[in-house]
Amino acid sequence: GGYKPSSAPPNDYFNNTETYDGTSFTEVNNLNLARASAAGFGSSTSAIAAGGTSNVTNVEKWDGTNWTETGEINTGRSQFNGAGLTEPAGIVMGGNPGKSDKTESWNGTSWTEVSDLNTARDEFGSAGSQTSAAIFGGNPPSSGTDAHEQWDGTSWTEAAEINTAVIACSGSGASNGSMLKIAGATGSNTNQTKTEVWNGSSWTEINDLTTKRSYVHAAPGTAVSCILAGGHDQTTYGISTNEEFEADNTLSTVTVS
Repeated sequence: GGYKPSSAPPNDYFNNTETYDGTSFTEVNNLNLARASAAGFGSSTSAIAAGGTSNVTNVEKWDGTNWTETGEINTGRSQFNGAGLTEPAGIVMGGNPGKSDKTESWNGTSWTEVSDLNTARDEFGSAGSQTSAAIFGGNPPSSGTDAHEQWDGTSWTEAAEINTAVIACSGSGASNGSMLKIAGATGSNTNQTKTEVWNGSSWTEINDLTTKRSYVHAAPGTAVSCILAGGHDQTTYGISTNEEFEADNTLSTVTVS
């Protein structure tokens, strides 16, 4: 999915799907409903696309070959996000209209409303799984927030802030104990290259992206390996470049016997 690159949104939407094999992207079967600003989670063989412009409730699941319509979310929305490692288990949260605080959990068949976010917002980054997730950044304020919340499978708890307040950032990580916050835009609507890593207690700025961008999602990965593709580069809505992240090898503990 996504916005077609023409003028600033609102504009037309894609239903295209592309997969990445570590070297190149290949177009595969399309979404049934063209949309932008949807929430997603899962893997390249088992994923969910939920909601999207214009605040639809439609949900589709991906089996590695085809998209199939499935149970709808309870609250139609867009500009929100999700967390989950595979299609049968994940959550979606926040979004527009009205800067939602709602969280919904997916069990492979239906959606259930669970505990709300502490701070309602849209255009934020997320990472993690159905039982260990996080969100960071977002709107309000329109200048971007540094607020960060963590999900333990039952409730949201406020945690240490990211270093740079942003909107429209992205995230990567298999749990809320180890993850990345990537890119985004500041209140002056200036896209960022900043990347921050979370070690379970604090955020640290690390190597920057090559291209400034916002309104982009990292493919679900980890804090040491992920890919970021497309987005807004301050000039064009819809760039085609991608960047891969691989953390440096480090030696932390050695036990010899």
